[in-house]
Amino acid sequence: MGKPSILQRDKATTAIGNMLLQVDGSVSPKAAYRVLLLVVVAFIASLLTVVPSVDAIVNGVDATGDSAVVTLMPGEVNPQSYCTGVYFQEYAVVTAAHCVVAHNGRRGEWRFPLNQLYVAQPGVDWKTPQAVSTRVRVLRIWVPEKYFNRYNPSLGEVETQIDDIAFLFLEKPLNGRPVSGFASSTQVDAFRNGNGTALHLGYGCLGIPEGSTQLEQNDGKPYRADNINGTRRGLAHITAIDRHLQVDYPIGKSLCPGDSGSPLFLNQPDNQLLYVGVIFAGNGWEEARKAHPKYQSVGDITTFYPFASLFDVEYAKFLAEINELLAQEQEKRTATAKLLTAAKENGNYTRSPGCHAVGISAAVEVRNSDGSWTTHNDALGWESSDTGCPSTHPVTPWTIITLANSSTIRWKYSGVGWTTYSTASEWIRIAAVPTTTTTTVAPRDQLLKRTVGTKCLNVGAKRKVGNKTLTCKKVSKLLKWVA
Repeated sequence: MGKPSILQRDKATTAIGNMLLQVDGSVSPKAAYRVLLLVVVAFIASLLTVVPSVDAIVNGVDATGDSAVVTLMPGEVNPQSYCTGVYFQEYAVVTAAHCVVAHNGRRGEWRFPLNQLYVAQPGVDWKTPQAVSTRVRVLRIWVPEKYFNRYNPSLGEVETQIDDIAFLFLEKPLNGRPVSGFASSTQVDAFRNGNGTALHLGYGCLGIPEGSTQLEQNDGKPYRADNINGTRRGLAHITAIDRHLQVDYPIGKSLCPGDSGSPLFLNQPDNQLLYVGVIFAGNGWEEARKAHPKYQSVGDITTFYPFASLFDVEYAKFLAEINELLAQEQEKRTATAKLLTAAKENGNYTRSPGCHAVGISAAVEVRNSDGSWTTHNDALGWESSDTGCPSTHPVTPWTIITLANSSTIRWKYSGVGWTTYSTASEWIRIAAVPTTTTTTVAPRDQLLKRTVGTKCLNVGAKRKVGNKTLTCKKVSKLLKWVA
């Protein structure tokens, strides 16, 4: 057995040091196989050399419009593609558990808050405005009870690859017809023994072009690879062999980071497709676009049929509860909107500086008298980042602060394997300006120069002084409000 390895993209940071991209590894019987997990967003442009697109998965065929394949698009604003999935039932998508469970997390410890997790319509180009406007929110996630998203191969900890499957239950059906049919144990065993071929649909990257060392990012479209063969190989740490399948791609074709959660299908004589399971790991994208590849790409799959009865139970339970879940989510949205409005009016609202990637965690910390720091409040929502931020960092968090003036605060940002902080600053709450009852009104030329409070935090914000409405024209530490 080859030694375990990890492929980890370098950290790319903004001024506050957000980590953008990480690809973890997995172990195979013959070589080190790489987990196809993008930790924050899929294929950050600042990390990649962009070259003219080629047909892909890697050297696959454009599958735009295929109703079986979807991509996850997390984030309240400016979402990015993240992993792949299959549209399996009207209200359900199946993907990889490591795509939705936090690093070193278990069931219930999700990578994204549910109110930030969405699925794109099947087969869309996710870079189009329509893909963003038509995506559908995930209301519930199911993963196996004992699933553990831990990967430390040097310590022999590779649980992330065991039962790597998740069901995403949606607030409404997607467009098109779901797959629904899946391969039985007999059909999967026949495929292992060399009977028939399979195909892969995914939103992964386009591989490494000849002469380059950089991955080419996905161009927004799904791609298809055919003529994939089953094998009887396995992974030593997956002892339930019926739940795992390893496949060989044709020379010159490969999966690629971003394909985690992708569906593998068995070809049938009547041109029907049977869902085999979830692609969660593999290797070969480094070689596939070379003029003379040295080896085949390999993929690892969590087979679906051992989980089919569990899916039926969880799906029926979800359908029985969907109306209640939708009502609860609407209540949360309404409450958050009211909270934000009130916080901006009373001066407790604060917004993080800088540019941030979708999917990170953020919180405000306060410095104690002994110099230590404690969390004051987690981020309560995300807004579009400032003008000039790169597309890889499209959001910034906001929250509410209920501290005494002159408290020292900082923002804490974290992701998989990293934590960083903003510069510490003094918190000054801008109290609402009381309305005066005097009938004396200053001339307009004097009112223009009148300073109200010490800060104007939001361009366009309005405040009432006497019978005049003042408007924030420019954000700075010494701002003036003008009529």
